[in-house]
Amino acid sequence: MVSHEYFHIWNVKRLRPENLGPFNYDAENYTTNLWISEGFTAYYDNLMLRKAGLIDESTYLSFLSNDINAVENRPGNKLQTLKESSFDAWIKQYRQNENSINTTVTYYNKGALIALLLDLEILQATKGEKGLDAVMKAMYDQYYKKEDRGFTEAEFIAMAEKKAGKSLTPIFDYVDSATSLDYNTYLKFAGLMLVNAAEGSELADLGVKTTLQNGKLVVTNVMSGSGAWVNGINVKDEIISIDNIRINSSLEIDNLLKSAKPGDEIQVLVSRDGILKPLSVTLSQNNTKQYFIMPLGNITEDQIEIRKAWLGL
Repeated sequence: MVSHEYFHIWNVKRLRPENLGPFNYDAENYTTNLWISEGFTAYYDNLMLRKAGLIDESTYLSFLSNDINAVENRPGNKLQTLKESSFDAWIKQYRQNENSINTTVTYYNKGALIALLLDLEILQATKGEKGLDAVMKAMYDQYYKKEDRGFTEAEFIAMAEKKAGKSLTPIFDYVDSATSLDYNTYLKFAGLMLVNAAEGSELADLGVKTTLQNGKLVVTNVMSGSGAWVNGINVKDEIISIDNIRINSSLEIDNLLKSAKPGDEIQVLVSRDGILKPLSVTLSQNNTKQYFIMPLGNITEDQIEIRKAWLGL
């Protein structure tokens, strides 16, 4: 948190999109560029800890994997773009509801991953001589120190491509697209690869998140497309039993599902507004990703140099 807010001294406090200041404090200040303002700051907060020697490379890559898992395991990643997420911040980002995970993506985590791709692509294009740092410094010098104004998205893209010496359209296209990022194309520049430890597994999934409220196990989220979603389990339902076995915790649900397979039908008894409702639920495939970043085998000297330029002290 300290690292994140400290970086804001430069990024947003001074270097900022044109809609973010001078502020009109009587009205909302809308921008589609919070993926730069907050997302890039979220990228640099952990990277600065690495550059300062406060965390090792393994810990940094673990943090990066957590960001990827957070984005790729969120159904809203396939529905909302980063520009939409930025623009909707006033009405959605800090007013989360039970369905937000299904319909929205956060410009913090996914914006940070756009920054990652840009950093690695520019390092690769310039043989490690320049990275995202060069872009941010040039933007700061031009639009804060020299012109003292906010920048446009087109100006940011132009500066990034100038420093890279090439088109960066494939990366910037992700900002307008509700889709997953091609992480491995860029991680391989640094001799790394993203691996899904859960790939190929056949795990049954009910598709709910629950919490204990006054001794009751209450549904707080229903994942879109899951068995619970398709077969009628609702947010605020109290789960009483599964296959006539009393359920008191989410852990007990997990334990019951260990012996089940996708496609199995289970009987779930819920209490909805004080009325008992028996539901037949067909379990879905658990598609939760478990990503981690690992080194490639037989990496080249060029890949070693890119990784040093990216993560070296």
